[in-house]
Amino acid sequence: MKKLIFYLFFAFAFLAQTEAQEVISLNYNTESIISDTSTEEKISYSEDGEITGISNVTKPSMSVYLPDPAIATGTAVVVLPGGALRFLSWENEGTKVAKWLNGKGITAFILKYRLDNTEMKMGQGNMPPMMMSLAVDQFDELKNANANPSTDPQSIQVANRAGEDAQEAIRVIRERASEWNINPDHIGYLGFSAGGGVALNAIITNRNQVTMPNFIGSIYGPSLVDVIVSNPAPPLFIATAADHMNVAAGCLALFTTWKKAGGEAEIHLYGKGKGAFGMTKQDLPSDNWIDHFYGWLQSEGF
Repeated sequence: MKKLIFYLFFAFAFLAQTEAQEVISLNYNTESIISDTSTEEKISYSEDGEITGISNVTKPSMSVYLPDPAIATGTAVVVLPGGALRFLSWENEGTKVAKWLNGKGITAFILKYRLDNTEMKMGQGNMPPMMMSLAVDQFDELKNANANPSTDPQSIQVANRAGEDAQEAIRVIRERASEWNINPDHIGYLGFSAGGGVALNAIITNRNQVTMPNFIGSIYGPSLVDVIVSNPAPPLFIATAADHMNVAAGCLALFTTWKKAGGEAEIHLYGKGKGAFGMTKQDLPSDNWIDHFYGWLQSEGF
């Protein structure tokens, strides 16, 4: 019996470390700009029951992943999964990232931001169809480093409201920083694909220091709006594969624009690799992107 109790205690402790400790609804006057809250949210699962993707999100929230207090650094990262603003790659660019960060003592918040409810098959790709086809060396063809393939007002509204959700996430984390043992000056974004674009949208269209991140990581996530670099600008980390058409060009345009404006930026342009690699191992140098991101965070004092 004692052994059974021990094993049950161990199992619950393990789950507490690997699953979200809390899910926080971001209720901040979203009703006025949500076009259809009656749309049913859809969730896809893997064979072992893990959530792999979420679509039709109309009510934003964030899932809290706290590290072991014994190794907690006080740094917090808001993780924004990609998915073309139509779904969220929840496991590969969300929960796996959060758990990895927890192992380094970093608190993670996975943001479930509002999406376009246009139907899109899960796993179809992390960017919508491009009107252009640019190789990485054609980055200077992107005006103001804006790699958004759509000028449709509805598409822009979707990106804007997702950016508002990202801003609200920062505000809530700073407000409750002492509760989670977070340094309010050590909070940033880590966005993937469209999620990287959302993170950039959140700061480019925002000049409120209360909701401004202290750093940004954009993983194969070019800007979806004209890049206007704030002064001072938060340091920026970028990683992408050079043969990821359009996206690599957008990321390089973002890097050069940031640097020209006097911002601090670092880019890892891997020679090859599947575009939306996330935490998937490909036996390529791009597998190490998260180690490079972590090393960069440390070098920046986070």
